[in-house]
Amino acid sequence: ESLIFSEESFVPLKYPSQGIHSFNKNIKGHIEAIYCGFESQKKWSISDKQKNSFLSVSTNLFGMDFVRKGIDTFIAIAEDFPQHHFTLVGNGYSGKKLENLTIMSEISYDELIDIYIKHQFYVQLSIAEGFPNALAEAMLYGCIPIGSSVFGIVKKRVAGFIPQAYSIPLYTLG
Repeated sequence: ESLIFSEESFVPLKYPSQGIHSFNKNIKGHIEAIYCGFESQKKWSISDKQKNSFLSVSTNLFGMDFVRKGIDTFIAIAEDFPQHHFTLVGNGYSGKKLENLTIMSEISYDELIDIYIKHQFYVQLSIAEGFPNALAEAMLYGCIPIGSSVFGIVKKRVAGFIPQAYSIPLYTLG
């Protein structure tokens, strides 16, 4: 739905109205959102979760994706909470090395599922996002979601945490 029309306020945008209807007012006909579905591949239990473990997944951990996917914020939070465990999954990270930050790349989908199962929280602090597949998959495997209030990430909290505005540090919001 957010790709059809949404009002964005997480980051200041020149055009806060987003989606196809915002940029092309002459569209005729009906546009309908088709939602993604996910099916669990493995059984898991809450006892599988490492307490105070945080996970974020992005294809690329460099370039534009570093900020767009919130990797910069994720690392800043890891720096400020050395007593907690953080895991980043993706390719090309060459930033700070922290004792409490594990970087994983070139993993199989089965390995990714095992990583979801072991983590308590999934963090998706994107400043732009279509449909957050990794967030949905992480929730399927019991991760508590922490997601920014943008585009395809939910606007109304049912469970988890949703920062309403971009700032470092986001975690000072409450």
